[in-house]
Amino acid sequence: MNQKLFEVFPKTSKEEWVTQVVKDLKGKDFEQALVSKTSAGLQVNPFFTDEDTQHLDVIKSYRNLINPISEIPGLDPRLWSNVHHVVITDEVSANKGILYALSNGADAIRVELKGGEDYSQLLKDVHLQYIQVFLDPQGDPTKIMQEFVQYLEEIQFPADQLHGAFMWGGLVYALRFKNSKSELVEDAYQLLELSQKYTYFKVVGIVGTYYHNAGATSVQEMGYAFGSWMGLAERLSQKGVSIASLAKKTFIGTAVGSDFFEEIAKVKVYRIFFHQLLSLYGVDYNAEEIFVYASTSQWTKTQKDVHTNMIRNTYEAMAAIIGGCNALHVLPFDQAVKDADRFSLRMSRNISSILQQESYLSKILDPTAGSYYIENLMLQLLEATKDKLSVIEQEGGWWHLYASLQMQEEIKLTRQERQQAVADGKTILVGVNKYPNKEDTSLSPIVVEEANWQVLPSRLSLLSEQ
Repeated sequence: MNQKLFEVFPKTSKEEWVTQVVKDLKGKDFEQALVSKTSAGLQVNPFFTDEDTQHLDVIKSYRNLINPISEIPGLDPRLWSNVHHVVITDEVSANKGILYALSNGADAIRVELKGGEDYSQLLKDVHLQYIQVFLDPQGDPTKIMQEFVQYLEEIQFPADQLHGAFMWGGLVYALRFKNSKSELVEDAYQLLELSQKYTYFKVVGIVGTYYHNAGATSVQEMGYAFGSWMGLAERLSQKGVSIASLAKKTFIGTAVGSDFFEEIAKVKVYRIFFHQLLSLYGVDYNAEEIFVYASTSQWTKTQKDVHTNMIRNTYEAMAAIIGGCNALHVLPFDQAVKDADRFSLRMSRNISSILQQESYLSKILDPTAGSYYIENLMLQLLEATKDKLSVIEQEGGWWHLYASLQMQEEIKLTRQERQQAVADGKTILVGVNKYPNKEDTSLSPIVVEEANWQVLPSRLSLLSEQ
C-alpha cells in the first residue's frame, strides 16, 4: 500500500491530451464537437487536468469555509437545518402542523405572515431556542416584525437564542409588491432597528430566488441579487447605517435548479462573492459565517408526471447541500398542481433527512474542494457575476433598471427562450417532452397575472403543458 505505483507512468500534459483527442476526432473541430456551454454561458470542457487549477488561487482560498465547526462534541462537521414551510389558515391547525413537523425531522420553520397573527397560539409549545425561525412577510414587513418582536418581549425570550431570518429581500421586494425606493429603504432601516438586539437573526437578504424562479440564468440571478443589495446599502449608509452592521444582518437566499454542477458552483460563489464584496467595503467578515438559505426550484417543477418532481427535488437538495447551504427548504413535489398535503410535506422533510442520515452528506465539510471541473465553473461564474454587476452599475444601478423595466424585460426574454427550448425539444424534461406518462390527465395551465413591473415565478415546462 505504500508503493507509489502511478509514478512508473509518464506524466501527460493537457496539450498532449488535446492532441490525442483531436486525432481521435478525425478532422472534427475540437471546440464544436466537445466543448459545451451552460444556460448561463459558462464553458464546459470535455476534461480537466491539474494544469486547469493553476489560476484558481482565489477559489482555493475558500475551500472548507462552509459553516463554523460546532463546539458541541460528536456533531458532524457539515451542518444545515431542515426547513418546514407553514401557510396559516388558522393558528390552531398551523401550530399542530409545526409541532408534527418538528417531531418528524424538521428543525426549522418558515412561516408566511400577513400581519395580525396570534403568536401565543401559533407558536404554542414551540421551543424557539432549539430551532431556526424564518418569517416570510406577505404584507407590511415593518408591522409584521414589530408584532413578532412584541411577542418575544412578552414571553421574555432571550435575544441571543433567536436564530433564523426575516425573509425580506430589500429592494427586490418591489418585484412582487408595488413599493417606492424610499419606502423600501425606510422598511430596511426599521427592520435593522427592531432586530438590533437579536444578534443571530438576519433581516435583509441578498435574494436571488425571485430571479431564478422567474427563469433567469445564474449570472443574471447573482448580478441582480447583489446589485439590489448594493443599492440598498448605499441608501442606508446615508442614514447612518454602517456596512459592517448591515453585513451582520444580511443573509443570502437562492433557489437551486436542475443544472447540478452549475448549481453547486452557484451556491459556493454566492458566499465567495459576498465575502469579496465586503472586503471592498473594508469589512472583515468570516466567510464561513455568511448564512445561505437555499430552496429547491419552482422553475423546474412540472404539472405533468408530478412524481418526477421528487427526483428533481432530491438532486437539487443535494446540490444545495454540497454547495454549502446553511438552511435547506425542499418544496412540495406537487406544488405545481395543488396545495401541499401531509404526504408531500413529509416527502420534503424526508429528502433532507435521508441526505443527512443515510447518504452521509453531513460527514464531509466540503466534498467538492479540489474538483477541477466545479472549481473552474466557480471561477467562470465569479468573473461573469462581476462583469454583470459592473454593467448594472454602469447602466444606472438596480433601481434604474427596475424603474425603466429593462431588468424585467431581460429576464422575461430569457424565460421565454428557455421555455421555447423545451417546447421545441431542444431541452429535455422527462415526463413532459420525453417519455411522457400517457395516463396523465390534462390539467388546466396555471396562469399568473404578471404586471410589467413584476418578475413572478414561472415554470420551465409551461409552454409544453398548455
